[in-house]
Amino acid sequence: IRPLITVRGKDLRAWLHKRGVAWREDSSNQDLRLRRNLVRHELLPSLVKINPSIVKNLAHTAALAQADDAFWKGYVQHLSRKYSRREKEDILIDLPALRRLPAAAGLRLVKMKLEELSWEHRRQPSASPSYDQVRSLYEWARSSGTEKHRGPERPPPLRLPGNIAARRNSKHLILSGTSRRAQ
Repeated sequence: IRPLITVRGKDLRAWLHKRGVAWREDSSNQDLRLRRNLVRHELLPSLVKINPSIVKNLAHTAALAQADDAFWKGYVQHLSRKYSRREKEDILIDLPALRRLPAAAGLRLVKMKLEELSWEHRRQPSASPSYDQVRSLYEWARSSGTEKHRGPERPPPLRLPGNIAARRNSKHLILSGTSRRAQ
């Protein structure tokens, strides 16, 4: 959370000065080897020359993105309670429901469940799965049973980063830590 994201540094320094509070700055804020400082000291001033409102516009966009993120987290938690469940060490996602959801919701649900299993399997935070990994799993799950693997045979498990395997049947996308043998 960045409560002062919409406040310019010069405005904050002026506010502090008016109240007799000294401004303190981390010396690393001037180090142009750090990407954030390169953006702050070189890229943004160049963009301001093109569009004087760019900083305000970016701050407003960031605030909207925060609100969107809060909405999606709550909504996807609701979807998770409604369309997924635990069965021993596995996470089962209702496949017909996943197919009916809009892509934006389905992708987020798959991402949430991958992150949940990765956390439990590793017992430590790990990097979030990439968009490409989530999208590939989502598309793989949604395509199940529509073209190949009709009849009694099942598609082989899909191996994912973070020691996760995915398998599917007609009713569920099943995510497992690969320490358990995916069947």
